[in-house]
Amino acid sequence: MPESFDVEAPRLNALADLEILDTGPENEFDALVKAAASVCEAPISLISLVDANRQWFKANVGLDGIEETPRELAFCAHTIKGDRILEVNDATTDPRFKSNPLVTGAPNIRFYAGAPLRLSCGSRIGTLCIIDQQPRQLTRQQKTILEHLSTAVVQALESRRASRRLTISEAKFRALSAAAPLGIFSSDAEGACTYSNERWRAIFAFSEADALGKHWMSTVHPDDHDGVFSEWSDATLSQREFDMEFRIRRSNGQQLHVRAISRPIINDEDVVTGHVGSVEDVTERSLVRRALTKERRRLQSIIEGTGAGTWEWNVQSGAMHLNDRWAEIIGTTLVDLAPENIQTWFELIHPDDNASHHSQLDQHLAGQIQAYDNELRMRHHDGHWTWVHIRGRVLARSKAGQPEWMYGTLLDISERKTQEQALHKSEWLLAETGALADVGGWELNLETDELLWTAQTCAIHGIAADKQPSLKEAIAFYVPEAQPVIEEAVNRAIAHGENWDL
Repeated sequence: MPESFDVEAPRLNALADLEILDTGPENEFDALVKAAASVCEAPISLISLVDANRQWFKANVGLDGIEETPRELAFCAHTIKGDRILEVNDATTDPRFKSNPLVTGAPNIRFYAGAPLRLSCGSRIGTLCIIDQQPRQLTRQQKTILEHLSTAVVQALESRRASRRLTISEAKFRALSAAAPLGIFSSDAEGACTYSNERWRAIFAFSEADALGKHWMSTVHPDDHDGVFSEWSDATLSQREFDMEFRIRRSNGQQLHVRAISRPIINDEDVVTGHVGSVEDVTERSLVRRALTKERRRLQSIIEGTGAGTWEWNVQSGAMHLNDRWAEIIGTTLVDLAPENIQTWFELIHPDDNASHHSQLDQHLAGQIQAYDNELRMRHHDGHWTWVHIRGRVLARSKAGQPEWMYGTLLDISERKTQEQALHKSEWLLAETGALADVGGWELNLETDELLWTAQTCAIHGIAADKQPSLKEAIAFYVPEAQPVIEEAVNRAIAHGENWDL
């Protein structure tokens, strides 16, 4: 009868895990039952695996044509309850078996001896047994050999399972390897290739035969050779991962940039016995990276040439990244500004400029204007106010449209502001002086033909200060006989740069 569920369930799982039920004959198991029959001088020998409702024979000597019997009739179902050989000297006198159809009828069992098959997990999944039609008894030596043979059966069963799993694993690996976009390889401890997939061979332009061995080493670019193998050697000695980009040259002279990654295979004695890894063709990526680096350096040179500070702002967290020039403009250093955040900027803005700054910044963050562009004053480390021109734009938004990253520049425009103020003061002084002296001024833009009259000139001619006449209209203010003289003076001045005093 089956054992309790606590024992039976894991036992049946262990049996199923062997994946051997209902498989065909195999020489190794046939040889073991033949050996058991010979040693024990028995006409019948079986490797019997006890399933839920049957006992199935993996190997069979003496019961030709019989593959299984019901479990309730199986002597072996009793054997798997213990760890020692079960020996029935005369089944006709044993209360457990004397009424068994296998005893009262064919094959007329009289003698039975079975050694349980105990797997390494502890489950007893069947027996190696011998049967005779005559009552008898095994010798001590026969029992010992039968136990050894049962151990050999267990080893054969578990080796078969391991071999099948290895075969399946290798098949999966080769399928994945064949489909992989990366070149995959294995090598011995010296780096000689022992396996490569099709992609690896395509990268190096090798045939399957040429891929084996150390041929790949000769493809490493001469300028990269020493660095690659020095790093490989160091990684092997320290038993760490090798990860490096370098150039290779194919046999046709074509040059590729590759990235190779490998890990050492380490045995139980802590010795590197080989390597496994991948190779990727990164030629295009390398060209793009170099182009980006070149462009980044060009932009950096432009920024440095303009004297601009740069800033990056994570709008959600408030964190900022500033360059040294940004800090220099306000007379400090990044060390003194740390930690850099949006408050670093806001707290330095002149109170009178805060309203216009925040208004424009909020409009840009809301997507109402394309860019933030403002001139304002910031507090210098020395205490005075520095005029700056700050520009920025949101370049990354979340899926919901929220601003995430904003980038911009900061320019010191203090000198320009000083010049503008001086110009405004000069213009004001000129206008005031002209008014006091009753002298008007004018300017003619020769590119646009635009004429500009000062307020005093407008007053002299009796027109509103916001009225700006054309050149033709201005000349028309003169009396008719004076107009040709003025026109000629203007034309000579335009053509030859001559002054006039009329």
